[in-house]
Amino acid sequence: MNWWITDLQAAFRYEPDTGRLISRRNGREITGPNRRTDLKAPYATAKFKGKLLVATHIIWALTHGEWPGNESVVDHINGDTHDNRLINLRLLSRKANMDYHPKHLKGLDLLS
Repeated sequence: MNWWITDLQAAFRYEPDTGRLISRRNGREITGPNRRTDLKAPYATAKFKGKLLVATHIIWALTHGEWPGNESVVDHINGDTHDNRLINLRLLSRKANMDYHPKHLKGLDLLS
């Protein structure tokens, strides 16, 4: 396991059944029903070592021991980007994600 995953484990706590990602430093809920961020934002983010990280990537690293690669995305199976339960997350290639969620193509006049 990489040192930064160990650091992530020290910084965050994740509850797979509820999808809650919680900061161990201040107890702030980053994902889940009680999060204090804008629910209109498509993805929750968290600061870690001066970088803004997507919460689903943190969750993936905590539960699978590896960071999603550059050509991969953590997909929400049911399409609800606020539902971060482990059962709702899967790793897809960017292409597979675009094929599975054609809404990303809206506005490109590729869909009738």
